[in-house]
Amino acid sequence: MGSSNTYLPAAETSSDTWTVPGGFQSLPDERIPTLIDRFLQNVHTKNPLLDVDALVRWGRAAAEHGLGWDAPSCLVLLVCALGSVSYPFVESTAVDAIGGNVISPGGVPITETTSSVLYARELRQAESCYILACRRIGLLKYSVLGAQCHFYAGGKKTLS
Repeated sequence: MGSSNTYLPAAETSSDTWTVPGGFQSLPDERIPTLIDRFLQNVHTKNPLLDVDALVRWGRAAAEHGLGWDAPSCLVLLVCALGSVSYPFVESTAVDAIGGNVISPGGVPITETTSSVLYARELRQAESCYILACRRIGLLKYSVLGAQCHFYAGGKKTLS
């Protein structure tokens, strides 16, 4: 038969596209509702393209039973990625009179060091969620939910 194998062995294929610098950061199930809330407050208000009740329902199911390989899990992962890196717009910065530290919207003093460490962790969480969602995008059927996943996957690319 003399035909050569045109496929590369798994060890020779590049997986750099699907890795996160510093490694994946697992998404704790209990963070899913919080990240969905951040998404709804900071992103959904600008791009109201999905059914909020269904998203919350899918997020609760993912938090309780884990993520699957279906379209709702793909959307939940994309929403968590966007929720990880989204913050409310603050017109003015409150400054602590005693220490001169910037005060977060939650009233917690944030120094330059802690904010960069927190943002780096959130960015790594977002990248991990995004890559896990991208692994599911190829499994999507032609549907409104599939279109929403593709839209938010493109939106994530513009935020990072």
